Amino acid sequence: VDPQGNRTDEYEFVIWELDPAIVNGGFVSLGQEVKGQTSVPGQKVAYSLSANAGQTILFDHGESTEATDFTLTAPDGQTRVFRTRGDFGPVTLSQSGTYRLVADPEDDWVSKFDFVVRPAGAGG
Repeated sequence: VDPQGNRTDEYEFVIWELDPAIVNGGFVSLGQEVKGQTSVPGQKVAYSLSANAGQTILFDHGESTEATDFTLTAPDGQTRVFRTRGDFGPVTLSQSGTYRLVADPEDDWVSKFDFVVRPAGAGG
């Protein structure tokens, strides 16, 4: 902190230990309802799911106690399929393999959330 001129402002801050910074939420099946949460500000939860190229999916975001971004990344680890705070899709997947879905609460919030990644055309 470097105040301008000869000002002497007061600051308060908290340093959180993120252990782990990204929680392994485990493997998710298409159509499975998932409930998750973070326990420390700045923490994220990562889920894995298998899908095939050409498969069309919908992301159904149920509820979150705080604003939470969900990002789905393709098996190559580079291609972002979507990033959303709500429902998303339909989207047709371009790669076969294991996708990574990360739940990331906004700012310094902790969040409880639920979602379903379902095949397009499946009820819900």
